[in-house]
Amino acid sequence: MNFQSRIIKLFIILFGVLIVVAAIAGGVLYAIYSKDGDKIGIGAIASNGVECAEMGKKMFERGGNVADVAVTTMLCEGISSPQSCGIGGGFIAVIYLKSQGIIQTINARERAPRNSTVDMYVAEPKESTHGGKAVAVPGDLKGMWEMHQKYGLLKWKEVLEPVIDMCKNGHTVGPFLEEMLTAYEDELLAEPSLREIFMNPATNRTWKLNDKMKRPKLAETLEIIANEGIDAMYGGGKIGKKFVADVQKYGGIMIEKDLKDYRVEWSDPVSTTITNNSTVYTSPLPSSGSMLILMLNILRNDKLEPNLVSYQRMIESMKLSFAHRTMIGAEANEEVLAIAKNMVSKSYGDALRRFVNDNKTSTDVKYYGVKHADVDDRGTAHISILAPNGDAIAVTNTINDIFGAMWRSQSTGIIPNDEMDDFSVPGKANADGVLPSPNNFAIPGNNPISSMTPTIVLDRNGDVRLLIGAAGGRRIITSTFYTLYRNIFFNETLEDAMAAPRIHHQLTPMELVYSSHFDADIIKSLNETMGHKVRATPRIANVVGVSVENGNVKASYDPFRGGSTVIFEGKY
Repeated sequence: MNFQSRIIKLFIILFGVLIVVAAIAGGVLYAIYSKDGDKIGIGAIASNGVECAEMGKKMFERGGNVADVAVTTMLCEGISSPQSCGIGGGFIAVIYLKSQGIIQTINARERAPRNSTVDMYVAEPKESTHGGKAVAVPGDLKGMWEMHQKYGLLKWKEVLEPVIDMCKNGHTVGPFLEEMLTAYEDELLAEPSLREIFMNPATNRTWKLNDKMKRPKLAETLEIIANEGIDAMYGGGKIGKKFVADVQKYGGIMIEKDLKDYRVEWSDPVSTTITNNSTVYTSPLPSSGSMLILMLNILRNDKLEPNLVSYQRMIESMKLSFAHRTMIGAEANEEVLAIAKNMVSKSYGDALRRFVNDNKTSTDVKYYGVKHADVDDRGTAHISILAPNGDAIAVTNTINDIFGAMWRSQSTGIIPNDEMDDFSVPGKANADGVLPSPNNFAIPGNNPISSMTPTIVLDRNGDVRLLIGAAGGRRIITSTFYTLYRNIFFNETLEDAMAAPRIHHQLTPMELVYSSHFDADIIKSLNETMGHKVRATPRIANVVGVSVENGNVKASYDPFRGGSTVIFEGKY
């Protein structure tokens, strides 16, 4: 063998070694095979629930797919985060089935009961947040059922079993739940139906960190639903009858027919292309996914870096997006549909770019195009799931305010939502003198507008690049946008993007809210040079995500709230 041949052979060997090392170090997906010929991929789950990621993983180990795992993890999150979500509420999701080339959105958001009227809270505004009248028709279980029936592999009873056991044996109180129990202790202990589950009988105080909290009545409800199916709640069964009776006992207007008439909506996502031919998919109305797309489209030709001008452009895109939120709502009429269509148009985003001034902001809401007053929403929890075969789901679920309508159905164990508060109420102007939008009035059967923004980003090959969403009312939208931007455009790791100090502007009130550890010089310039009124806050929303960065799968939750993550290998 001559010298040249030896060099070529050595080069081939070294090149092969480099490929193997790169594959191992990078965690390349879908390229490893087990001894029996099955492919092995990397899966990940990130959840706000402190025990829920591991519970979801066990569903994969039983042979379940992303739909099975999503049901179990969502139900778990409703138990471990009862202040934020549960089967008394609703959810919005984006689901991706890679092998089938399917990406869909699921709207299982709550709906106004048939006896709703647009002026039902004018005389008593508190009735939209507390008591039976605050409760919209929940869609949580119906949405899970339809998703499972359409795509799930395991038996319905099987995906509910671990959550039933959790209700019986107790779940661990995490740091955020303890914080909420302490903050709302007086209200919780004053309401007998809530005191029954949230008070530690040994101390006569609410449960503390790492205590075990049980939900026996909810376990009974879930066992019936596991055995009888969704009709137990939505088809005239005993659970639905009991729940409606309790809603009425607390002054509500819901009737059994509201549950029977509840419908889940399946639709195509809204989307836009971004850097490297990746595509962002998120949910359409009644969610705020269109607002995320609008912000990305406004800035699509900008090359932003983490500096003063870039933050100014981000803030102005937020303000323009929130102006458009005031034009849309629950009523899917021609006006709303036309506005929603514009919001996901690249050319429309380009047209709005001229309103972004690098040197100053405007304090006039009309400059940004405000038509009506916005509504606030709160609460929520988020889950991001990547299956080893590349399927994925991003789902945000909620009961709206902390602990929903602030009571519990003692006959079913369900904590109901107060989602009726997300509808606009006629006649009352906001601080800027702007009246509420008729497009978001409480019309029977309608969903109220929502800040939920579950999002999936796929790369040019159709592989998951990012799964992301957040909890925290209107700050969900800007935090999802901001974290996505830092991860994909600033090339920060998911952990770094989540840990980075945030900015939020929702146009009304006219103030820039920023994380208290944000760069002081930049905030000073935004205030004194750009003209923003500024206010510091300890935290802005709670982001949950899974990313695939150069072949490495990452799962993370916001350090401010806590949660659980798991990354694992699985055959497919």
